[in-house]
Amino acid sequence: PLSRVLSLTLIVATPAIAEDAVLLKPKYEVGRTRYVEQRMTMDMKQSMGQGEGMKGTMQRTFGAVQVVKEGSESGGTWQMTFDRVAQDFKFPGMTALFDSDDPTNEDASPSLAAFIKPMLGMSLNLKIGADGAISSCEGMKEIVKKISAGGPSTFSMILLPEMTDDRAKSVWGDSLLVLYPNKRVKVGDTWKKTAEGTAPKLGKNVTHYDCKL
Repeated sequence: PLSRVLSLTLIVATPAIAEDAVLLKPKYEVGRTRYVEQRMTMDMKQSMGQGEGMKGTMQRTFGAVQVVKEGSESGGTWQMTFDRVAQDFKFPGMTALFDSDDPTNEDASPSLAAFIKPMLGMSLNLKIGADGAISSCEGMKEIVKKISAGGPSTFSMILLPEMTDDRAKSVWGDSLLVLYPNKRVKVGDTWKKTAEGTAPKLGKNVTHYDCKL
């Protein structure tokens, strides 16, 4: 698989006094609810011999309501329920658009709508351990099963292979927690974190974070 390594340095602002150490870790207050939205744009090119090749763009937006179901000092459980899904494909010979927040748009694709709508209201359940890492993610298999019940389509062939619990763990869990040191730190302290994920079409992705308070 393809392995990509990225490096990013972040500075986190805090009102803490320089000599004070603060505990930076997520809080799992049962019932706490927030909206989380993930946006992604992919520019793709398919080479064809010596020719220019085909170019295309895919824009995706996923919105989910996150609710803390369980919480303690030793970790917690999140439920992520899909509230919005939008996809916009632009490829030679194929364009398709659908946004669940704008379902009556005159440009909305019925076939893409049929793929997206089953996701709405479905949930992922993620467990977080005392170390701040996601220990498990479940729910994507049920989502895939519901989508697949509508029969095969161009979009199911393109998108279903990447809809796995492991991929959801990376996108909806690891990416939201990776920057926390899960320990006491003071102004000037640094720490390193690493996030790994696998995308069927891209292979393995490794991101290294150098963080400073």
